[in-house]
Amino acid sequence: MKQPFQPRSAAALTLPAAEDDDTPLSGAECQAGKAAFLAALAHELRTPLSVIKLYVEAIQDEMYDNKDQAFARLDAKFQEFEHLMDELLQMKTTQDQ
Repeated sequence: MKQPFQPRSAAALTLPAAEDDDTPLSGAECQAGKAAFLAALAHELRTPLSVIKLYVEAIQDEMYDNKDQAFARLDAKFQEFEHLMDELLQMKTTQDQ
């Protein structure tokens, strides 16, 4: 049986650190790290949104005999997305402190 997609924790999306904790990253390293972080973040957000879109289209096209099951799966994807967003907001709050 195929396992449902399990998103990585938003905490796993980190910017690279300098090899020596006392040495700041160069401007180019910061830009490369930021680009990599944003690409990973976009992927992690796009995946549950794509699945949600497919479920909505399947429901609209009446491809589900059991709409309660379809709505339960759709709700589960919304919860995954909300979890990722909550983690990102928590990371932001933690960084601001």
